Amino acid sequence: MWNKSVNFMDHHKRCRKLIVFNDYFSVRVLIPAEGIKQLQCIMKYFLISFLMFWLGANGVTVAQGKNTGNIFRYEDKRFFGSIGFAGVASQVDGDMYGGYRKLGLTAGPSVLVQFHRNWVMQTGVWYTQKGSRDGRLTGSDLGTTIEKYKLNLHYIDVPVIVNYVFKETYLFGAGLAYNAYFSSKEVSETMNGTRIYDPGEFRFNRHSAELVLNVAAMANKNLMLYLRHHISITAIRDYRYTATGTGNQFNRYFTFGFAYLF
Repeated sequence: MWNKSVNFMDHHKRCRKLIVFNDYFSVRVLIPAEGIKQLQCIMKYFLISFLMFWLGANGVTVAQGKNTGNIFRYEDKRFFGSIGFAGVASQVDGDMYGGYRKLGLTAGPSVLVQFHRNWVMQTGVWYTQKGSRDGRLTGSDLGTTIEKYKLNLHYIDVPVIVNYVFKETYLFGAGLAYNAYFSSKEVSETMNGTRIYDPGEFRFNRHSAELVLNVAAMANKNLMLYLRHHISITAIRDYRYTATGTGNQFNRYFTFGFAYLF
């Protein structure tokens, strides 16, 4: 048993060099609670973070008076460009693993059109890192088994979101996004070794769509802070090609970041 443990650790060290693809931005987050408690913990983090930014944006608005410096003054301008950057916390529904443990990044340019005093439509082309993470200790007749699962997904997303503008400062919106899959890396590790899944055999759908829910606030005239929830409405992988799980798989993730408007 001791020799097996030593061999596994040596093997694990060697395998780490083989699976570092995109791991620079893929830090695994361990949350002790499971199920609904875990989801509540993550939601509290996002809500508290957004509340802090909301209070900051509200303070700027009050200091400016009646929003005289806000970019969403319908009389001043109708079209805007923006560059955005955000963090991603994602999971894959249907892969047997829960929790938004896969961290990544999303970034891209957007165009905003204020077609009514209280309505703004936005679209853009974004690169997004999605996927799934899990690491656990599993008991068996042979003792404790270390299991790890990593899935890195890379997409080009084209969202179209319609937002309601409140007091020229706050945006509440919903829309749809087209997702174009272009690469992935899927790895599992156990006491028996490491397996890298062939993306040709365990293939993902190249085209999918998702629902996008958006809440945003202007921190100043040009800086927008936002929180979005993305939920796949079409499968990203058919159950016939899943490496884990028994049904179709769907992306689900949060993005929290900022956009500079000009």
